[in-house]
Amino acid sequence: MTVLKKILHNRTVLFGIKALLFILLLELFVFNFRHFQSAGNDPIEDYQVQPASGLILQEDGSYVLGEGDKYLEFTGIDAKLSTMYIDVEIVGSTEEYQPITLYLSARDTSHENYYWIPDRQIWHAHEKSKYLTYHLYGECKSLKITPALGEGTQIRIFYELNPRIPMFFSFGRILVLWLLSMFVYVLRPSSGVYKVQFLKMQKGKSVAIVSFFLVHMLLVYFLVHINPFFQGESAINQRQYQRLAESLSQGEVAIMEEPAQSLQNMENPYDYDLRNQSVWGVGEDYCWDHAYYEGKYYVYFGVVPSALFYLPYYKLMGEHLHNWQAIFLGAGMFLAGMMGIICQIIRRWFKETSVGVWYLLTELTVLGSGFVYMCKRPDLYTVPIIMGLGFGLLGVWCFLCSEKEGTLNGWQLALGSLLLALVAGCRPQLFLLILFPMLFLVRYWTSLRYLKSGEGIKSVAAVAVPMAVVAALLMIYNYARFGSPFDFGANYNLTFNDMRYRGFNVDRLPLGIWAYLFAPLKWTLMFPFAEANYFSTQYLGVTISEATYGGLFAVNLFVWTGPALLVVGKHVKKGMPYVTAWLCMLIGFVIICVDTEMSGILMRYFNDFQIFFLLAAVLSWLLIDERVKSQSLKKYLRMFLMVCLLVTVVYQSRIFFLDTGEALVDLRKDLFSGLKYQVMFWL
Repeated sequence: MTVLKKILHNRTVLFGIKALLFILLLELFVFNFRHFQSAGNDPIEDYQVQPASGLILQEDGSYVLGEGDKYLEFTGIDAKLSTMYIDVEIVGSTEEYQPITLYLSARDTSHENYYWIPDRQIWHAHEKSKYLTYHLYGECKSLKITPALGEGTQIRIFYELNPRIPMFFSFGRILVLWLLSMFVYVLRPSSGVYKVQFLKMQKGKSVAIVSFFLVHMLLVYFLVHINPFFQGESAINQRQYQRLAESLSQGEVAIMEEPAQSLQNMENPYDYDLRNQSVWGVGEDYCWDHAYYEGKYYVYFGVVPSALFYLPYYKLMGEHLHNWQAIFLGAGMFLAGMMGIICQIIRRWFKETSVGVWYLLTELTVLGSGFVYMCKRPDLYTVPIIMGLGFGLLGVWCFLCSEKEGTLNGWQLALGSLLLALVAGCRPQLFLLILFPMLFLVRYWTSLRYLKSGEGIKSVAAVAVPMAVVAALLMIYNYARFGSPFDFGANYNLTFNDMRYRGFNVDRLPLGIWAYLFAPLKWTLMFPFAEANYFSTQYLGVTISEATYGGLFAVNLFVWTGPALLVVGKHVKKGMPYVTAWLCMLIGFVIICVDTEMSGILMRYFNDFQIFFLLAAVLSWLLIDERVKSQSLKKYLRMFLMVCLLVTVVYQSRIFFLDTGEALVDLRKDLFSGLKYQVMFWL
């Protein structure tokens, strides 16, 4: 009894119980309000049903869609119609989660002729989707319901007018809301987690770090498996790293496939329209999105992922590494490197940071960096990006760890240098990460006395040798392919435009900066309440762009903390954290310009620069928090982090099912429809 009293007197336990009771009441009376709203409905039974000429009635009561109008008409209703149950089953279909759109029209007291009302999608496997709530004028005279299905489809239609809507009680929704409420309570601004310093947790610190990493890697495992399209490499452009591994195993740098003769005969194979006419016109094909140079196919993506992961796996296992497996490995490197950098930032400059702030800053960086997008879309194009970020962040972490008590650890410098050098063989523009260790080492290497010392010589060698070795190997690889040590082959890409003549044009930059940083996300009233941005421009030239979902500063509240240094900069310390924050934002901006000029505006390119703006925001917030001494103001700063995290979670939820292609809204209709009716409880 004493133990029970202690438990019940615990504030967190009491809040958890109260929150659960409140959420149960919400589930019963708010999320299921349609049940109570329709409790007084009297089912309508006196009406006639007449199929149109395009709905051909079969002996078993089903219909086959033929030529002509395909609606089912309900006449002689002449009563108040509040609800309707309708289910359309496609005979012989094994796809339970295929949505069927119903076009609806009605006649009522105020409309003698039929008028259209918004259409509705129903899922045969989701019972809640089959209940419609009508808001007609006065009494309903008649209805027409037209299924948007093709001719020859056989269907069964089940219906009921004015039924009582049953209660759809969701334990999943209750659990999610309860966990969310507990999360907010534990991390509320006045919580005790802000009184415990992260660095003084001793064993608890290691437990927190390992737990954070493992929980997020479980999330990664779920994400890389969520999209069935990316569980294999069905498209030839998705198999480039696997094909390169085969070539490398044979001592070749070109893909071991002979290009079509029609392609080899072309004077300009990079002309998209002419290439399609010349090759497809004679019944031949070509390898989309491969580099093509002097009669051979090459892979223009960085060679490092293939050489370090795909090739050894192929040689050892006798089968190919899947792209999703490479993404899983890259995500682990990315997560470890990012967590390590934040821990080192706290250890070096902000020792009084609490465990609560550590968690919020780390989570904000993970969720805002494109981590979820890269993992849920584990395709070839994501591999070099996440590998480059993974190697780069791990390399920066090693450099930060190398300094202890005014001395540099040569082995950690060498490892950091090697990891950063590998970035150039994954995603060359991410090699700008090298500026971080250069900034870190500048106070050592600008001292002639230090450079002449044994430690100074070792530190320079530790950084220079791995860089030189990797650079030499990459230049040899490039020379063997294209005759130049500095040519990575991106200009020979068989894609939509001739990359050889794309060049640099400053007129492209405004649209790129707008799209990547400031374009607002489009809202809709239908789940998931967002739709893609497509850009039109007055730029009289080729603009390469795909669907995007809001610029970084338009959708991520936390990143505004970085530019806030413009306002509060004179009040904070001007040391290394301040300079590093500005360097992060500068690198992010430069990468935006590079991506815009080299390639265009694509959703996956957000992953190149988001991490830099987020690290700048982390440093800026810590600088501001360090300067603030008032506890009440500190609570507002913590509340700001909480709000930022909730905004980020909402944004990620809205765009989770959307994409430029192979989107989850199309390929995981079971998840999409299930979540839709959990959120849009009023339908």
